[in-house]
Amino acid sequence: MGILNFGGSGTIRKLLIFVLFLITALSCATSYGIYHRIKSGETLYSISKKYGSSVDKIKETNNIGDETKLSVGTYIFIP
Repeated sequence: MGILNFGGSGTIRKLLIFVLFLITALSCATSYGIYHRIKSGETLYSISKKYGSSVDKIKETNNIGDETKLSVGTYIFIP
């Protein structure tokens, strides 16, 4: 028998399953989204509709206080 005995009480097997579950759960907890480069004529409203997000989520994610101060060419993260 080796050091990793997967028979018997199954403690190591249960621990391995728990660790794999934890790794999977943590990797799924990362933020998903896309970066968008602001083009001339776009507004946060039009961008939010394009990606199915909301203006409030975009503003919060990017720490945008006054959306009128955004410049063409600026990259923002769309959650």
